[in-house]
Amino acid sequence: MRRSDSQRAGGNGGRWKEQTHLNIESLSIKGFMPELSVDLGEQSNPELMSTAPSYELSGWWLRAAALLMDGILLYMVLGAFFSLILATLGFSFGFQYILTSITALVYFFALLTRKGAHNGQTLGKQAAGIRVVRNDGQPVDATTVLVREVLFKWFLGTITLGLFLLFDYLWPLGDSENRAIHDHGAKTHVIIAK
Repeated sequence: MRRSDSQRAGGNGGRWKEQTHLNIESLSIKGFMPELSVDLGEQSNPELMSTAPSYELSGWWLRAAALLMDGILLYMVLGAFFSLILATLGFSFGFQYILTSITALVYFFALLTRKGAHNGQTLGKQAAGIRVVRNDGQPVDATTVLVREVLFKWFLGTITLGLFLLFDYLWPLGDSENRAIHDHGAKTHVIIAK
């Protein structure tokens, strides 16, 4: 990546363009010095690489907004509803937690694995204009959701009493590709939906 004359001369405050783009086929990240390219272990085909779509990575604030919207829908609205109904019927908090967790998992499985343009999007991600994509370019499937949402977020979040989730959600702030720990584990990126 080369600086333009205006950047060398101090135009644009001497800063590099801060937008980051993701090319799924070769997984090259543009916008940082030097250009970063990650080999996914597949044979490189120059023709495919030149025609591969380029995606803009989502920033942390859009991810946080989507998380907040999904959280409000799932835990404040549905969680409150389940708590009222189940508490009235005499069920314990543990049962309420399990029912709310099952509902959340169904929500994530049903929405993230949808076919078509909304694959990789929850309602919060849809509203924020972002979506999850797999590193190999394939649609998000049940295995990806199992690793990303169940193993990393739900299981590790539960056994660490939420401490893992704090680190996980703040991780993209220091990651060059804006990926959370669960993105690394599930081999996914979050991009701007077009």
